[in-house]
Amino acid sequence: MKKTLLLSIAASAVLFAGGDIVEPAPIAEATPCATSNLKWYGQTVLYYQTAENINAVADNELFDGDVSRANVGLKLGVTGSNLLGTGLGFGAEVVYLTSLGLENDGDTIGVPAAGFVDGGGDGIINDYVSNVMQLASETGELDSGELTQAYLSYTIDNTTVKVGRMELPQSLSPFAFSETWNVFANTFDAALLVNTDLPDTTLVLAYVLNSNQIGNLSVWNEIGVNGGLRPGNDGAFLVTAQNKSIQGLELTGSFYYIAESSPLAGENNALAAWAGGLGDAEDVMAVWGDAKFMMPVAGHDIGFGVQGGMIDAGNTDPTIAYGAKAMGKFNFPAFGNVALCGAYTGVDMGGMINASITNVGTGVKTPLYTQMVANQNYISGAMSNFGEANTMMIKASATYDLPALGNVGLSVAYSTTEIVNGITGAAPLAAVINTNDFAELDVVATTKLGGAEVLAAYVNQTQDNSLAAGTNEIDTDIVRVWAKWNF
Repeated sequence: MKKTLLLSIAASAVLFAGGDIVEPAPIAEATPCATSNLKWYGQTVLYYQTAENINAVADNELFDGDVSRANVGLKLGVTGSNLLGTGLGFGAEVVYLTSLGLENDGDTIGVPAAGFVDGGGDGIINDYVSNVMQLASETGELDSGELTQAYLSYTIDNTTVKVGRMELPQSLSPFAFSETWNVFANTFDAALLVNTDLPDTTLVLAYVLNSNQIGNLSVWNEIGVNGGLRPGNDGAFLVTAQNKSIQGLELTGSFYYIAESSPLAGENNALAAWAGGLGDAEDVMAVWGDAKFMMPVAGHDIGFGVQGGMIDAGNTDPTIAYGAKAMGKFNFPAFGNVALCGAYTGVDMGGMINASITNVGTGVKTPLYTQMVANQNYISGAMSNFGEANTMMIKASATYDLPALGNVGLSVAYSTTEIVNGITGAAPLAAVINTNDFAELDVVATTKLGGAEVLAAYVNQTQDNSLAAGTNEIDTDIVRVWAKWNF
């Protein structure tokens, strides 16, 4: 009885103690697993381009379906780094491209209607576009997809190794790089090692086996074949060193070696890289250097750059290229940011058996300072009959914040290229284009609308050929518009 009374008193004391009950200590949670650092990303793209070509033989009009192209693209990707704390990583990316049937959505009419296209030759079929900018199908299907990236990586200390399908940046691989001007970038099958042990220095070793076309992401070839080199080569070896030890100064040097890959006998592929040539298969070697320096002056940035190198196809004198530029970035609080640039490049192909200065992965763009929207075939030397191409370019750009549009960018660039034929008395390689001298004007506007990055570009090209009467003046206008949503 006494024990029962004591228990009752103790219980009452607890009930009326005002809640000062000490909570039991929580059980410590187990240490979580190391993070996998997964990052998912995606992009939707709308892309449209139209061109007008006027000469003494024929002409067409902007927005005509037979000279217009359009794409809708979707990209999905995932990357992982330091998986479970092991240093292992991976990346995967797929793209899907479609025309949305725009090439089949025109009207059937007797006379072309305003704003539509004479895609049927006599105004019978009137499609909005006649083709796409980019495919992802070996068989030419307009609606198809491709695995554009799939790689494994391993990082230890300051060294990363990556093996598989990947993008390559132009800054570290000037002759085999991923181009971003089309709907999606081209990629490479490669093995890559990047080391940053040395202060302010990046060292790159790479072996590049295959590349896909920028116009068709599903067409894969041995490295260089897209640019006119001989098939059956053993891949390209790349060594690059980049140093930024001195403030404002960036030095980059690259060396390429491709065994037994000199161009096929009789090739005259003027629209491709490293094209033309005769003779047996020879090793191809390329050396390229670039130095840029920027320094602050009175609150602005002033700088210059020099570049140069050669491509040796083993059959004749090497192609020599060089360039220089001066640039400035100026900040005006009442207006915005303004950038000015003037550049000169020269390419001397050295003879009939040689190569132009072009991206060996695609056969399209160049690493030259004077590269603009669409002047690559002329500045690279490809149109010179293995002669010379000398180009001067000026460019002005500005960015300004507008209340309705946000940050708006506008650039205007103009270049002239003098073509010196390498074969005396011969017309330039591309008989359809038929040019000795070439000029291009680019006007490009960029902004963000509704969460999308938007670009609108106007390009005017003029070509003059003193050797070809009747077609000596050619005028081309290009309009390009795209919008990209990242998610």
